[in-house]
Amino acid sequence: MFNKKGQVSSTMTWVVATTAIIVVLILSILVVQFHFKNKKFENTKEDSDLLVIKSMTGYLKTGNAFSDLKNDGDFNNINGNLAKNVFEGLYSKEYPGFWMGIYDRDIARWIKNSYFSFANAPIPSSIINKIFEIKLDDKKSLGVVR
Repeated sequence: MFNKKGQVSSTMTWVVATTAIIVVLILSILVVQFHFKNKKFENTKEDSDLLVIKSMTGYLKTGNAFSDLKNDGDFNNINGNLAKNVFEGLYSKEYPGFWMGIYDRDIARWIKNSYFSFANAPIPSSIINKIFEIKLDDKKSLGVVR
């Protein structure tokens, strides 16, 4: 009952180990704070493009948007207004001057539509910066460009 050296030894080992772990954690946190003190983390272009891709695929899954675009080859009143509300609301600040429309491979041009304004549409594909494009069929695809 009076001889508790074994318990004291075991307890001291855990106290020292716990203290060492806490010191290492504090040092790690301080190093990270010091290293990244003046750096700002914002969405990278790759992250925002991923958001455009997810938004586009989500848009195409709503109602009959994909089949309507594939069959008609252009926006109709329902899917055109939906696309305009969704994409202008989400991406007009991040991609100023962006445009969404149908690319026709037969004429190698983006086709003008009444929902997204682009000054000189139809435009050649060589002068635009394509953000994302989804193939609708062998001749046409839907894309977001600027």
